[in-house]
Amino acid sequence: MRRGIRIKGKADAAFSSEEVSPGDRLKGIQNGKGLAVKKTILSIALAVVAQFAWGQTSSTTTTTTIDGGGVITEYTPGSVITLKETSGPRHYRFGKTVTYVTKSGRTLDEETVRTRIKVGIPVHVHYTGEGDNLLVDRVILDED
Repeated sequence: MRRGIRIKGKADAAFSSEEVSPGDRLKGIQNGKGLAVKKTILSIALAVVAQFAWGQTSSTTTTTTIDGGGVITEYTPGSVITLKETSGPRHYRFGKTVTYVTKSGRTLDEETVRTRIKVGIPVHVHYTGEGDNLLVDRVILDED
């Protein structure tokens, strides 16, 4: 018969000098410090993964090109064009680059644009945007 101090908790038994069966010692490690180590490793792993999850942002921008058409009522080269459309006058701003073409698709040079694009000429425009922010990227003469 053995004499000694009786240990109440199995976790305490794993770290005492008293003779304890290997099974009890393993259970003590798993339920005591082993659990704390697992929690620490899990916390570190989640912290690392969370940085990547929050750091990845994505946005999708959909740009739709729309056609508008009418007769030019105001024209300032490189700045603004106003068309009298069936729904009323509509103001467009020019984008960074604007291509001027004929109805058949022939690109116009600068000299031709200066002589042919003027108030009273029917045109169609390709534009992007909404409301008051309509940016033209292509002007199409209705006449060839």
